Amino acid sequence: MIATEFVGTSVTSSSGGWAERFLLQNPRVKFHEWRHCGYDCGEITPDRWRTDFRAMRNVTDPKAETVILKWFVVESGQLGVLDA
Repeated sequence: MIATEFVGTSVTSSSGGWAERFLLQNPRVKFHEWRHCGYDCGEITPDRWRTDFRAMRNVTDPKAETVILKWFVVESGQLGVLDA
């Protein structure tokens, strides 16, 4: 492993079934939640990178609440992720 990559879904589009096929071919994927639309939000410091995967409760309501489904941390100098 060389690096960690965070990939999020679209806020307004579903996976259309591609996520399931992708996951079968990629056993190193740590987390997937294709049933919810959302986004990821990162907090980056010199010592670590934290990414929260957030989901929208209602994608048609601009005031809708978001929830954190899962978060991950990559610490400086360490391979891989720490997860919640």
